[in-house]
Amino acid sequence: MRTILTILLAVMTYVSANAYKYAYSFNNTPISEAIVRISKDHPDLNISFIYKELDNYKTSAKIHTDDAYVALRQTIGLNPISIIRKKQDYYIEALQHGKFCYTGRAIGAHNEPVVAATVMLLAPKDSTVITYGITDVDGRFSIPCDKQGVIAKLTCLGYKPTYKRCDLFSVGTVRMNESPKRLQDLKVEADNAYLFSDRSVYRPTQRQKNASQTATDLLVRMAIPQLNTRLGSSRVTTASGQPVAIYIDYVPASENDLKMMRMSDVKSVEYLEYPSDAIFQGDRYVINFRMIQYNSSLIFE
Repeated sequence: MRTILTILLAVMTYVSANAYKYAYSFNNTPISEAIVRISKDHPDLNISFIYKELDNYKTSAKIHTDDAYVALRQTIGLNPISIIRKKQDYYIEALQHGKFCYTGRAIGAHNEPVVAATVMLLAPKDSTVITYGITDVDGRFSIPCDKQGVIAKLTCLGYKPTYKRCDLFSVGTVRMNESPKRLQDLKVEADNAYLFSDRSVYRPTQRQKNASQTATDLLVRMAIPQLNTRLGSSRVTTASGQPVAIYIDYVPASENDLKMMRMSDVKSVEYLEYPSDAIFQGDRYVINFRMIQYNSSLIFE
């Protein structure tokens, strides 16, 4: 009897140790509904919705974590929604707003839904990006917008970019043709610059790092062609004057972070335009500094 009780206790301890605080499995669920469910299950969280456009987005996330922020981030996925965390308060905001809403569906050559395709709405005059959205598991998209008569540009890995003029808010079904070419890394301009399918990566030289005091100084000396920077200024813009969000290892960087950053620890600098990863919080132009990571356990051995 004692042996059976011991085994039962061990099993219960194992199950308890491996139970996650936030464990959910959503299936094409509206994000607003999913977050309301998390909020009701965890009344200690104070979750505020800044705009109601969350109903336009759906999630099929599988969540297993003990971290509330990670749970909310996984719920949102690639959708253009930001999360601001202040202690136990979480503010969730849809990044697109508008009095109109463009809806449609993206399918492939065999009528299969194109999942997680980026749908950008462009101004017909100069093709600048007005706003964007991501298709759900059924290939459907719903994008709030204040403009009428836009051009939809659909892109997805493995498919050719597809354009469609949208004179009506119901875009209908858009067929995307598969790309016959396999995406491969393309190295450009020497060993310190690389072009990938979703970003450009630049490696600073030791001379550039030695001559720089701050992160913006380093960007100036690296002369990244997509950027406009000046020595002594903390402002970073694109060549066309658009603001650039700066991250350090995928975490938003403050001005003080950029001043205190060790130049010797910079491995590379990534430049992204309209990144689909929700970790960048919907920022259109992004610089991400990749830093050397030290193993603290080895330092004290």
